Amino acid sequence: MENVKQDLPTRVKLILAAERLLGERGFQHVSVKEILAAAGQRNESALQYHFGSRAGLIGAVFAYRVDQIEARRIELMNEVEAAGRSDDLRAILGAALGPLVEIMDSEDKYYLLFAVQALFDPKFDLPSFIEAPSMDGLGRAVSWIRASVPDLPDHVFGMRLRLAIETSMGAMARWIRVETAPDSKTQALFVSNLLDTAEAILRAPLSEETARIIKQTAS
Repeated sequence: MENVKQDLPTRVKLILAAERLLGERGFQHVSVKEILAAAGQRNESALQYHFGSRAGLIGAVFAYRVDQIEARRIELMNEVEAAGRSDDLRAILGAALGPLVEIMDSEDKYYLLFAVQALFDPKFDLPSFIEAPSMDGLGRAVSWIRASVPDLPDHVFGMRLRLAIETSMGAMARWIRVETAPDSKTQALFVSNLLDTAEAILRAPLSEETARIIKQTAS
């Protein structure tokens, strides 16, 4: 891995180095020393000074990116609402996932890899994190999505929402890893099919077996 740009503040260098290394290799396979080296830092106390701990650094990566992503998501949600499409599930999903789609081919793409590592790490619960009250844009998206599938029991909706998130983010991360120079038409097809799939997950009718299990567990 190339070192991060040296004209950045030390704190940002460490955040970007951690984001890329942890995103590429996983949370359990990167040492603090490697993060420091990638950030061009020789002083091992730099991480503790700025973040307190490795966990603090991971939280700082999210904090560094989430505000930017959420601001863009709110813009996209406002566009959906202005167009009178707040009951259009596919449009809602497009706005909710839009900020991540937009960074797939940018320098910020490593955040998506980082977030997916957190999503599939048993020590993290990313969906719970991103549904925090401060996430106004995503919170609005989730409420609109819920209104689009009113017949789903709450716990089934929660399971399906998580499955849609995991499927979508996992697919985008794989795209980043595999597609080094994607054709624009191919990427447009990929994104469109991604939204189709997320919508299908949420709209799929309950099978007789699933309905039976729900009835059994409710009694």
